[in-house]
Amino acid sequence: MTSARPTPEERGAEGERLVSAELRRLAPQFGFSMVESVLLTPGMRTSQIDHIVVDSNGILVVETKAWSARVFGRDTEPRWTLRYPSGKTFQVQNPLHQNTSHVDSVRQVLRASAHPIDPDYVKGVVVLVGTDTDRLELDSLSKERIRDVASLEAYFADRRDFAINSGGLSERAIGELTGLLAGLNRAGDSEVEARHAVGRRPAVKRWESSSVRPTRPSESVAVQPSVSPSRHAPADSADTTSAATPRPGGSEMTRSLTAPAR
Repeated sequence: MTSARPTPEERGAEGERLVSAELRRLAPQFGFSMVESVLLTPGMRTSQIDHIVVDSNGILVVETKAWSARVFGRDTEPRWTLRYPSGKTFQVQNPLHQNTSHVDSVRQVLRASAHPIDPDYVKGVVVLVGTDTDRLELDSLSKERIRDVASLEAYFADRRDFAINSGGLSERAIGELTGLLAGLNRAGDSEVEARHAVGRRPAVKRWESSSVRPTRPSESVAVQPSVSPSRHAPADSADTTSAATPRPGGSEMTRSLTAPAR
């Protein structure tokens, strides 16, 4: 009996589980903590983030895409094209642009919580699972920001050795920042999740003819596709690998994050 083909949601969830497992494997080696399946509320918007890593170099916002297809596009284009082995093609939002909005959301909620952070401390990376990227046209910076699961270890090694702030956050500051982000996570809040679902936009557009393409939506997207924390985090693990509680006022985290060493 032939098993049913997984849905895009199931593929996405499996991709996030694979990335989560690799991040958890690497966490002891590189000394970072994580918050996963995060729903933030920057202003009137909502923003769903797959994984947030906190290490000695600051915050890394990780976006996972599980596209079992060949992807075409340029780093500057707002939409990329997926071509599946069946020949079907789909348009998707450029995940680099999508993750830039996630990075901005993290900066905004920290600023609103009276913990402003220097922009140099918040970076983003996109992890593609099962995706053929040979046809992507990326500049050197964008190439560094697109990874697969197998290259994450090398990515974190480079981040440790060449980060702009030279690993200025102490273990205590990492714990404080992780605890703060966990406290800002609104996943599980039914009111916020309902608002998030109402405002969501379709993540994928399909067209049958290269001469008739769908209207491209604005790239200033207010919300991202809704995600349930229980679906994307391993059932036997907590959403964070650190339960540290942030200290108010002049914490070590606040002092460390406002002026990175040059």
